[in-house]
Amino acid sequence: MRNKNYNNLLVLLAILLNGASVFSEIKVLEVKVPPVATRGAEVTFLCNYTLNDESHYATRWFFREELVFQVRSVAGREKKEIKGTFSVELEKSNSTNLVLNDVPLGAAGPWSCDVIGSPPRFSRDVSSTILQVAVFPLNGPVITGVPVRLGNLTSLTLNCTLERAFPPGLIHWKVNGMNAVDDDLVVYPPIEHPDNTTTTTVGINVKLDSPLRSPSIKIKCIGQILDCYWKTKEVVLKRQGIVNEDMGVSTAFSISAGIPTRCLPYFFSFIFFVILISFY
Repeated sequence: MRNKNYNNLLVLLAILLNGASVFSEIKVLEVKVPPVATRGAEVTFLCNYTLNDESHYATRWFFREELVFQVRSVAGREKKEIKGTFSVELEKSNSTNLVLNDVPLGAAGPWSCDVIGSPPRFSRDVSSTILQVAVFPLNGPVITGVPVRLGNLTSLTLNCTLERAFPPGLIHWKVNGMNAVDDDLVVYPPIEHPDNTTTTTVGINVKLDSPLRSPSIKIKCIGQILDCYWKTKEVVLKRQGIVNEDMGVSTAFSISAGIPTRCLPYFFSFIFFVILISFY
């Protein structure tokens, strides 16, 4: 009887210890990064977690397998350490925030927040997210190959170029509001630049003598980078007369059309950076 009671006591003690261990577990609730960061900008990472009864713990940030930054917290005091090769803003970074300066293209990829408690439990949790880093062109898409006069032309080829983007930009054509068919497109080899940006050019063959054509042909080029950047350029060709802005060609350039609200702060920070360096 005594042995049975002793065994029951051990089982009860194990249940209580297990419950205490579960209660004291560290839990990473979320890891947040901007949807898109522009190269050279400042970026803030956020790690939200619960500690329960942990008073001694460490928060560590990893890029892929590389330890970038860690904070050891003991009784409310923090000890910060920069471990990786990225430019960390030490004064702004703490146990929940990591702030990087001058973000390079190489920062694109998986980032992890790892929170670990003190002995003897060493409760631990980790969560990851993906950072996208982009370079937006200084100008929007550029259409070339528009003739001064249409004359007796029955067809022509226009080219649309999106310069120095990362990741490489995508180019779409529309003719009178309809998506261009693949057979009419001319895809040129991309141009790779030393700074890892890419210039992309896609052409379109336009038939001017089709009986289905309206008197005016609206041709639009759309440049896209990720899901955060869209810009357009449009020309209007008339069957008769001179092809220019005064006599049949109009151009439209949308500065921010297609940029979701969540991306605007990073887009405008990039524009401010470009304006700033132009004074030097």
